[in-house]
Amino acid sequence: MNTPIKASNTDQQHNGYVVAIDFGLKYLGIAASSRLIPRPFGITTLLAQAGKLRDWSKLEEILIEYKPHTILVGLPLNMDGSESEMSERAKAFGEILISRTSIPVEFVDERLSSWEVKKRSEESSKHKQKKTSKIHEKSACLIAQTWLSDIHTPREQPNG
Repeated sequence: MNTPIKASNTDQQHNGYVVAIDFGLKYLGIAASSRLIPRPFGITTLLAQAGKLRDWSKLEEILIEYKPHTILVGLPLNMDGSESEMSERAKAFGEILISRTSIPVEFVDERLSSWEVKKRSEESSKHKQKKTSKIHEKSACLIAQTWLSDIHTPREQPNG
């Protein structure tokens, strides 16, 4: 794409969409949400090869359609909170997103998001058929929900 995709200025302080990405080596789950309607929804799952997006045009179409003010990228941390090789790959992907789109990127702790989605799917499915693409979209929804919960959680105010 010749012209970088710009961040939305909707209400200047983040009342527009965010696009969440569940980063993986084979698949990238894509979801969206907003502060005004804080119910994340899956959009699609894109194919990747060794963590590199195969077709950037599909992601660019999504970004043009939703005009997000921020892109959220899941950060796969170890259980103790330390970074892993996958964390480094997710950060590198985030840097590529910034350079290609000019949209701010935030990293969101996604420990266990795919595991949680698989667990929920198995509990709710009588046939236990795994739909890989939906798992990644749902993981991206959890990333967006984590971000939304973090921004809606009141911070402690100093006494004074």
